[in-house]
Amino acid sequence: MTKLIPITLNGKTWIQLSQLSFENAENLKNWLPSTSLKLLDFQGMILHDCVDFNEYECWFRSKIGSNLNKQILEI
Repeated sequence: MTKLIPITLNGKTWIQLSQLSFENAENLKNWLPSTSLKLLDFQGMILHDCVDFNEYECWFRSKIGSNLNKQILEI
C-alpha cells in the first residue's frame, strides 16, 4: 500500500478517503471516531470525508505493522 500525500488547507494537512481504495477507506473510516471526518471548503469546492493527516498516518503505520507481522508469521 502506498502512503498518500496530504493536501494543506489553512495550515493543517488532510487526506480524503476517496483517495484510498474502497477497502482501505472503509477500514480507516471504521478505525476512526465519526467526529474525525470533516467537510472542508477549498476554493469554493466542498471536500467530503477529509481526515487529519496525523490520524491517517497513525492508521497507516498500524496497518503496515500488522501486515509485516502477518508476513513474518507466514514464513
